Amino acid sequence: MLYEINEKALKLQNEGKKVIRLNIGDPDLQTPPEIIEAAYDAMKRGKTKYSSAYGEKSLREKLASIHKVYTDNVIMTPGSKFGVFSVMYLLLKNGGNVVIPTPYWTAYALTAKTLGAETKLVKTELDSKWKIDLETLENSIDKDTRMIILNNPKNPTSNVIDPKVLDGIVRIADDKGITILSDEVYADISFVKTKSILEYGGDHILVTGFSKTFTMTGWRLGYVIANTGLVEKIAKLNQITISNVPVFIQEAALKALELRNELKEKVKQEYRERAKLACDAL
Repeated sequence: MLYEINEKALKLQNEGKKVIRLNIGDPDLQTPPEIIEAAYDAMKRGKTKYSSAYGEKSLREKLASIHKVYTDNVIMTPGSKFGVFSVMYLLLKNGGNVVIPTPYWTAYALTAKTLGAETKLVKTELDSKWKIDLETLENSIDKDTRMIILNNPKNPTSNVIDPKVLDGIVRIADDKGITILSDEVYADISFVKTKSILEYGGDHILVTGFSKTFTMTGWRLGYVIANTGLVEKIAKLNQITISNVPVFIQEAALKALELRNELKEKVKQEYRERAKLACDAL
């Protein structure tokens, strides 16, 4: 249903009609010109050929430095959505189920359905500020559970998982030998500090991208941080599907990372002002 609404909205926009989009996380802020120029310059320098399915080493090294992991733990994907799909495909292709707290970004359950996997939903409520109940989560897990998907901060509620709750979720997952996929694409622009899944070590997986922090939604650039075995499998999946992420986009990403601290604060300030305006109106 949501994807049908999205296509209808795009059709109306293409017809020249003004549409206010509340159905998708696509900021109206434009990509900073320095990033656009970096992509253009890379194209002029001939960065338009096939490249590594893992991604450019220079970009992976920079991301590894930011996240305090090894370069071999980082792989580039065409958007974080493809990163999510790749991980879910590799973990669920042989069957099993996935546990997802509600409300959730629809792509998770739709991907599971496409893969023939069962989705087990853990209900959360506004009255409890969307807090995940650990007992309910643990009771939803069975012998066929392959993974838990977390979105932190969360789309669509913007809720940040309390660190103590996250500690409990990781403990449950570790005790039962289950992998956590943590989608942290909104973390850089959160108004409050978030705790990354990477702080726990182990074989849990981070998926994120450049869309929200750098307002680069249409560029389609994401990455996965995981153990080297899974990274190698994602690289093989890239090879037989997308080949590689365009090099000139990765060059633009390097420029974005140079400006990261400045840009994320600028974007956060813009959203703070909008949030205040909305709250005052309500």
